[in-house]
Amino acid sequence: MPEQMTKQMEEWAGKFGEEYVDRNITSPEEFDNLLRSRIGFSRTEQIDEFLSDLELNNILEVGSNVGNQLLLPQKKGFENLCGIELNRYAVEKAKERKYPYLKDKKLVDQVFLLKKE
Repeated sequence: MPEQMTKQMEEWAGKFGEEYVDRNITSPEEFDNLLRSRIGFSRTEQIDEFLSDLELNNILEVGSNVGNQLLLPQKKGFENLCGIELNRYAVEKAKERKYPYLKDKKLVDQVFLLKKE
């Protein structure tokens, strides 16, 4: 963990963060279906619209949890994707789901990278 943690960082890095991960582990397709049923459009549609006019070489997601949001741009062909997550439990779940990761003490201690397969 970082040398100095805020109260919010402590909450997300602890039991609250673990419970959040467990409540929210779902596939991108399941999450799309849930959102479509609740608000009429999917996260994939949101990301498609957001990325449609942008020319990006890199995407960094801060607070990436288990990495689902980075899978959507990955499927669209983006290759330089990086997620930062301070909850070790979320990073372990990402690893279980076969999302590669990398530790870097300079970036809130836990970083994982998704590369085009």
